[in-house]
Amino acid sequence: MFFVHRQRRQFVVYKVDAQHNAVVVEDLLSGLRIEVPYGTRDLAQAEFTDEYELHFIFQDGSEKSINLLMQGY
Repeated sequence: MFFVHRQRRQFVVYKVDAQHNAVVVEDLLSGLRIEVPYGTRDLAQAEFTDEYELHFIFQDGSEKSINLLMQGY
């Protein structure tokens, strides 16, 4: 039987673009950078909690997580 080894993605938050309300994330393996919009609320923090799971924490205390695969990135 053959097994396909898939290397884990290494996404990091590259920068927060407050002017466009987006977080720029980079895959360290490929160098690919994508912008992920976070909406109109003021962002306090953005971090990856899992391989494809980006977690936003806003100034008002609310939180939101998105899965990059489910968003079509």
